[in-house]
This record gives sequence, structure tokens and C-alpha cells, in this order.
Amino acid sequence: MAKKLTLSIDEHVIEAAKDYANSQGISLSNLIENFLKGRTGVLGQKEKPPEKSVSNTPLVDKIRQIQKRKKSPEQIKMFEKELYKRKPHMKEYATYLEEKYR
Repeated sequence: MAKKLTLSIDEHVIEAAKDYANSQGISLSNLIENFLKGRTGVLGQKEKPPEKSVSNTPLVDKIRQIQKRKKSPEQIKMFEKELYKRKPHMKEYATYLEEKYR
């Protein structure tokens, strides 16, 4: 059952959100509801996802695409080796993140 909710949001953010929702062919209410469902895990297996899903950012979309593709450990090692060769600082950062999130 839908209920009303009052939020205080900067007017520029509201206008941008309305424009985005309109470009996606959904209402602002649906945009916000879908966003909150995705963030809170309410969107369960029994409930079908909305026809037009809300995208986070292009970076998040790219990460999701990469996650969907299965890579062998050898492919991952080759990718890491090439990445670290091009950008040596990334290895340091990757090690930092691995330690931080263990």
C-alpha cells in the first residue's frame, strides 16, 4: 500500500530528478521508490523489478557489466598484470583496499 512522504530536497536537485525521471518515462515517485528499494534490499525475489530501472552512475553500470561476465583466475591475473604495468600506483591502492576490507 502506498503512503505519502514529505521530503525536504534542494530545488535544483528536484528539478534535475524530475527531468531524469521524465527522460526515463517514469514518475518522480517511482524513481525515488525504485532507488530506495534497491538501496534497502526491499526489492525481493517475489516482486518483479520495475520495467525501467534506475541507473546509479555510468561507473556503477560498467562495474555491474563486468561482474556479470565470468572471468577465469588466469584472465584476472593477466588483467591485473597489465593494469599494474600501466599504472603502478594501482597495485599499492589495491593492496590498501584488500587490507582495509578484510
